[in-house]
Amino acid sequence: MGIVVSKKSKERAQTFGHILAGTVVLLHGLEEFEKHELTFGIIYTVFGTAFLALALLHRRLEERIPEISVYFFVIEGIVLFITGFKYLHEHKIYLPYAYFAAGLMYIVLSYVFHRKKYAGKKES
Repeated sequence: MGIVVSKKSKERAQTFGHILAGTVVLLHGLEEFEKHELTFGIIYTVFGTAFLALALLHRRLEERIPEISVYFFVIEGIVLFITGFKYLHEHKIYLPYAYFAAGLMYIVLSYVFHRKKYAGKKES
């Protein structure tokens, strides 16, 4: 028997996840601009803005594309892994592992959300 979570709570959790990832990635993009890394700054800023836009438009987008959260959680996880590798390349000691853990959590979340949506459709 699993934990019963209302649809509204689940939607809030997903939105919070996108806001969290968007904020972290956007701040990392601004940090890259400060280090005069224009390419990474633009990439991170674009992804961060896209994640925040998804959080704002989450309900409308999910009506049209039911799996949008799953896709974005995968993309957010990949971006966090890339950030971790970038920090590893910069010889940071512990920070890359925090990004790897966060990226892994986002990938696992995407799998869980996908399985739950698929299981719900299969039973119907």
